[in-house]
Amino acid sequence: MLALLQDLLQRLYGLDIEESVEDFVITDRRFASALRGAPVVAPEELLVRQADDELAISLFLEPSLLAAVARGDPLRRLHGHHLNPLCTLLEGVSHFVYLVSRARQARPVTRLELELQAEVDKFAILSFLLRAQRQGTLPGWLPRRLFEKVRYHAHLDDEALSRYRTANACARRYCRRLQRRFQWGWNGLRVVQELRHFHALGQAQKLRHIDR
Repeated sequence: MLALLQDLLQRLYGLDIEESVEDFVITDRRFASALRGAPVVAPEELLVRQADDELAISLFLEPSLLAAVARGDPLRRLHGHHLNPLCTLLEGVSHFVYLVSRARQARPVTRLELELQAEVDKFAILSFLLRAQRQGTLPGWLPRRLFEKVRYHAHLDDEALSRYRTANACARRYCRRLQRRFQWGWNGLRVVQELRHFHALGQAQKLRHIDR
């Protein structure tokens, strides 16, 4: 499943990444906490350490996420009980793909930038999946499920909570505009071109693009 999600993101954005996210996944919370140097509480967390020109990455995923998605085939038939675990997995894979692609380009990445892109990636991938599964129709409830019916983990400090809320609000504005722009004629090529343009932007450019 993780390799398939990575492949979907790489094809969507035209990326060529040799590394496989599956080789960087850990599911032992105690081991992840030891690597982080602090307790890992969330069901998904990208662990990053940079020293000189070397970048060390691990992606912690709660085993229950993988088990929940394994019950069925959400890439072929997405049901409501798949949505939350699939979104969490997508978020982790998005973080990995975005960080690796930026590292290869020697471009800096902020935490807000990672979270904002992950929110957009979830909307984009789920939109294409649902449209394919529903004979060309895109459900209107998707933005509400992704951007309004959101609960934040209690362990988040004020800075992290503010970052997640900002990423959610910005992605909501962008994805709603994207949906309105293409709702009358969902031209896959034009959508991909717009998403690739957004993906290539840095944080400041992304925020200006959203608010233009």
